[in-house]
Amino acid sequence: GVMFCSLINTILVWLITKYWKISVHTLSISSSITIFWLLGYNYITPMLILLILTVLARMITNSHTFLQSIIGITIGIISTYTQLTLLFI
Repeated sequence: GVMFCSLINTILVWLITKYWKISVHTLSISSSITIFWLLGYNYITPMLILLILTVLARMITNSHTFLQSIIGITIGIISTYTQLTLLFI
């Protein structure tokens, strides 16, 4: 299921980035956080700190805007949660 999510999320990012740039880094981390959360991992705080640091790093280096990072997070959470709950859990 995790490999399927990675494949579908990669395809989504590729399709969206052709028209508007989103942060693949934040999408990947938020997808991982969602997977751990669904599997019952209760200590998500370190991963949330990593996600915040990634957003800040992408903005400081002018690689992405805040909105592009937030959209990456949103798509990562929604797509991973939807795929895993509908198809695998």
